[in-house]
Amino acid sequence: MSLDDFVAKLVDIFKYQAGLFNEFGQNSFRFIHRTFQEYLAAKSIIYSNGSERSEDMIYEIIKSRIGIPNWRVPLTNSGGLPIDTTKLAEAVDDNENKYSLYAEYFAFNCTGFLDDFRYNIAALSDRLKDSGKTDQIMKSFLKIGDAVQLYRPVRAYPWPIDIFYFLSSNDDDIPIALFNCLENVNANVPYVLQIVSEIFINEGYFTRNQELIPLVILFHFGIMSGDTKRFIIYEKLLPELIDQVNIKEFLFGKIQLLSNPYYKSRALYQLAEFYDEKSFELLNQSFTLRNDVQDPILKFQILEKIFNIVHCKDIEQKLFIRQIVEELILTFDTIEGLNDRFIASVRLSFYGSGEFRKNYLTIAVETLSRMSENDDKIKFIIKLKSLVSIYDDLQNKLDDIIESLQNKIHSYFINSYYGRILFTEQLNFDTSNSQLSIFDTAETNDVSNNNEIQALFLLYAQLNDIKSSIGKTENLNHLWIKLYNDPNNQTTIEKVLKIALDTELLLTPQAAIIIDELVQNGKEDNISILFPYIIKPSNEVLPIVYRWFTNSNSTEIKKLAALLLSEAKHVFEPFLDTIIELIKSDNDQMRYRAQRIFQHPDRDVQEPVKRISVIGEKTLIKILQNRLCREHLPRVRTYLNSFFFDLLWDDPVVFQNLHKSIKQLKETNSSNGRKKFFFDKIKFIDTHTWNALMESLQSSYHPAYAEELFHSVMTLTQVDQITEEQWTAFAQVLSAIDISQFQEKIFFICTDVEIVEFIIQQICTLPISNDETYFELLESKLIHDTSVRIENILQSHYQRIKHIGRCNFYGSKDSNQTVLNALSLVSINMVIMESLIQWLIQNMAIFRVFDYAWLSIVICDSLLLLVSACAQKEDYMYRRITNSPNFNKIQMIKLLEKMLNYHPFFSARGNAFILLAAIDHSDHRVIINAMNALLDENLVKEYSVIGIPLINLSPNDYLDGLLESLKNESAIKAYEIVKVFTQFALNEKISEHSKSKIMNYLANEIGQLKSKKPVNYYYTDIKIPFTTTLENELYKAWIKIQGLSGKTQYSIGFEE
Repeated sequence: MSLDDFVAKLVDIFKYQAGLFNEFGQNSFRFIHRTFQEYLAAKSIIYSNGSERSEDMIYEIIKSRIGIPNWRVPLTNSGGLPIDTTKLAEAVDDNENKYSLYAEYFAFNCTGFLDDFRYNIAALSDRLKDSGKTDQIMKSFLKIGDAVQLYRPVRAYPWPIDIFYFLSSNDDDIPIALFNCLENVNANVPYVLQIVSEIFINEGYFTRNQELIPLVILFHFGIMSGDTKRFIIYEKLLPELIDQVNIKEFLFGKIQLLSNPYYKSRALYQLAEFYDEKSFELLNQSFTLRNDVQDPILKFQILEKIFNIVHCKDIEQKLFIRQIVEELILTFDTIEGLNDRFIASVRLSFYGSGEFRKNYLTIAVETLSRMSENDDKIKFIIKLKSLVSIYDDLQNKLDDIIESLQNKIHSYFINSYYGRILFTEQLNFDTSNSQLSIFDTAETNDVSNNNEIQALFLLYAQLNDIKSSIGKTENLNHLWIKLYNDPNNQTTIEKVLKIALDTELLLTPQAAIIIDELVQNGKEDNISILFPYIIKPSNEVLPIVYRWFTNSNSTEIKKLAALLLSEAKHVFEPFLDTIIELIKSDNDQMRYRAQRIFQHPDRDVQEPVKRISVIGEKTLIKILQNRLCREHLPRVRTYLNSFFFDLLWDDPVVFQNLHKSIKQLKETNSSNGRKKFFFDKIKFIDTHTWNALMESLQSSYHPAYAEELFHSVMTLTQVDQITEEQWTAFAQVLSAIDISQFQEKIFFICTDVEIVEFIIQQICTLPISNDETYFELLESKLIHDTSVRIENILQSHYQRIKHIGRCNFYGSKDSNQTVLNALSLVSINMVIMESLIQWLIQNMAIFRVFDYAWLSIVICDSLLLLVSACAQKEDYMYRRITNSPNFNKIQMIKLLEKMLNYHPFFSARGNAFILLAAIDHSDHRVIINAMNALLDENLVKEYSVIGIPLINLSPNDYLDGLLESLKNESAIKAYEIVKVFTQFALNEKISEHSKSKIMNYLANEIGQLKSKKPVNYYYTDIKIPFTTTLENELYKAWIKIQGLSGKTQYSIGFEE
């Protein structure tokens, strides 16, 4: 069917069947309902004025229409318009439209839709505060919130609050209603809370109702971010809080003075979220107070929040959790209002599965049948359609309700995807090729020039994009239903997976229900391939996710639940074991998401974004314990360490509690003699905690504790967290301690590259010898000239401490090329190379896997870097030495494997691989194991492009081992190995028989569901220049090896 025929057929359908418009003259049409004209005009504003245009340009285009009555609705409904709509608000006379525009821009900013300097929330705050009508803005904002559907955010906003909160006609409850929204925080909420709090202060809410103060203070205190602007609110609302050392206990005392049971119950569960010592006590008290809350709607809200928090704090409280659910059921039975009863029944359906869920969805359908026909009912129907889609009888009852609607436009809204958009969201399809404009459409009632139909044809002119957008969204709903009905259908899973890879696979209520029912029916293995791509659960489905974590017997669904819950806010102690296991996983997507929870070690963190006061002691102690777990590989410990890189130690009470707990832990485990550092990673600290640190140091003269704090203080100087006066005071306290018992007595004052350059200079000037005295002399000179002893550090200047810390605690990036450049000016002979190798062997032999000292770490890292560069420059010489009869090659291999697996610096691990690759091996398993260890770490992987070409083993000898390695879950590792295969084939390094093996493997894998994973490198220097899936790369490798294209064209050398 041609496009013209298709459009003609659509026009007939819309004219004669749907009743959307009627004919007005020859080939002229008019919308029956003006809503469509206004809606399309608003969409034209958005589509024709995308974010690439400046605010001023867009404003100039549309400002002439601000005063035209017919344009008020389109302008005020152009939600998501990327301009400062306060300019429009100031030009509009109608108050309702004025404050809708204010609220639009407010929502647009505070929900984090765009992270751009143009959307400066502070500037917005000033405008809102100065308007003098902020109560109306809040009402408009809440009105926007009323339109939020349970399964989609309103318009294009990625709301932190995709939640139906119960409506209230009491104006004094506006702050509470808004707080309900803000309880589900995201990255921008610190700024949002500041704005909201300032507005409420100006409007006098806290003067009229002082019991609101603890609630807003708890919001500010409970924000994860280290943003210190919260003290501004403290000063305005509760100034005595600023000087409190034990803020949590002070707030607890304030909460006890509250008389309103609803406010008091809310405040108690807010405090419980970050007060580990009393969390269960506070939740119990909050739960008990629900009996004094008369309004069942408010009681329902409290119970839901307690249910969520207890899972994050203590999942072993199974009896308490059951009591909460039972009380939710009892509370629901007392809710009378139809709207609220519908909302509560839907929300309650997520607290169970099977018949429990169906029972409450049935109540929701029955409640709908008793409601009057209005906008709320239409929203409820739209929302409910996807939830009951797996129940035929409920779907039939809902269809009967839809059929009985009097207003047929309402039927269109419900039954048409495009109609639902009018109620929920904006379409995101490209209109860059459109030559049509409908700016003139709404300026006149004269339709003789086909202006209205032009608006419709603007949509039709982008038919392909519309069809694509509709297909992605509408088909996904159908695909979930098909998956529920036939979970064994691989085609359906592939289609859902494609949507996940192309866009996002949100955990919507429909998706959560279907996954939950399939898991309950034992079908999780059929759909587990989708789990790594499921993200962003809506807040109402969190009860399902909590049940997955606490009650499910499926390991895979439990892993997904731990990720979703940790990503929703931050990691809590109950989820830590699962998240740590995911860091070890071969599944790239799950591992990456787990790494992101702790934050990547190469992230350049300039400001703290986490606070110990919010995280709590239990979570921190567990992370500290796992940091030095003997079973964890370096990459796991590295990510655990990185958790502290942007952590603000802002609570002296938590610090003291941690100190006591760690002291007991050390005493319990002191028998094994293993070094345990826990407080050596403090990078951001506030004044109160610094004072507590100094007090604890003066009262506890244990050298090991003082040594840990000394390491942290050197780090604190680097990020300007302590002053020169504080360093002087610290050094004075430290001078009274027996520092001779410190395990680390020497610190370097040169970086790793500077140390290597020093070694090069020495070996070129000193007489070369292979006896032990030579190495002792060289090492002695190295230590003397490039390091400082601990007793001298205490006398060092503040600025020098910064440099010393940088030299010991951080390895250089891109050091390999720097050292190679330095070697280009030096002649490396056999004697020099052999001497360096022997020196390296000596230091690797004394390197202790878990009880290493900084001296050993730095020297091993520097020598690995230098010898690796020498091997790259003179690989034949390196092989000649390692192949000599008197050389202990087995010892060298074992020591390099130890470095590859256990050295804490990723550069040392990468250089150990290069040296392993350059050795001639009789056992191909050494190379296989080394490559697998290397490819497990994104940070070390860049060394593969250097090391693999140095392998002097015939690829035919270890090809079978590499093929076996491909049977893991890692798409990245598979891609890397396939790339190696391709290079070997193109360079004719493998036999025809080996080529045949590779071809058979590739042919078998292409088309398999597991091959449809994306190949993504996260936060590494190795990039692929395209978005690809493993299946694509397997197919391209098959073509190249098969020889269908020329060698020159497809050569992908390792230098890429």
